[in-house]
Amino acid sequence: MKPSTLICFALFLAGVIISLAQLWFFIWPVDLFFKIIVTNGALFVVSLVFVFLIKENKQTEKIHKGSGLD
Repeated sequence: MKPSTLICFALFLAGVIISLAQLWFFIWPVDLFFKIIVTNGALFVVSLVFVFLIKENKQTEKIHKGSGLD
């Protein structure tokens, strides 16, 4: 897997683990937990969009070079 995909997957897993830990053990106060989850979600979305933009840019370059439409 590419490093960017691994980062997205790691952020997703971190969110799941943090949520389950909070559900079972009540580690953080509710307001802090909400801030952690929102921050994790924002980082996940930003990294996912970044991965998508890089992929689209590579595909566009392929098409412009003439090797993508064969």
